[in-house]
Order: sequence, then C-alpha cells, then structure tokens
Amino acid sequence: MAKAKKKKTLDKNRMMIFSGNANLKLSEEIAETLGIELNDAYVGKFPEGEVNIKINDNVRGADVFVIQSTLSLIHI
Repeated sequence: MAKAKKKKTLDKNRMMIFSGNANLKLSEEIAETLGIELNDAYVGKFPEGEVNIKINDNVRGADVFVIQSTLSLIHI
C-alpha cells in the first residue's frame, strides 16, 4: 500500500515577496492580500542597459517569490 504524499504548505513567516520593475502596484496588492509586507529590493539598470537587481533582505531559509509581470500597465 503506497503512502499518501503530505502536502507542503507555505509558512507566511518564511515567505518573502519582491517586486520587479514592471508593476509595483500588483506586487503591493499581492503582499497586502497575503497579509505580509513587500520586501526591499533595488531594481535598476547598469549604464550598458543590463538589469541590476540588489536584494536588501536576508533570504536564507525563506520561500522567495519575485513578482514580475511581462506587460506593464496599459493606459486607455
């Protein structure tokens, strides 16, 4: 008889959410809905145009999620 696999759940105390540069408002709303704060990261560009990301929090042992949509907001 096979053992049933135990479902792994996320612990909000270990969860960290960082925002990319496409849609900060979306990241803030997700964090608010989950009842956690958006974590601190710098997202910019190097002079050559390459993306520069610096995570300003310790992520060791955390469940980390980066919110980066592929489309920015559309203004109609």
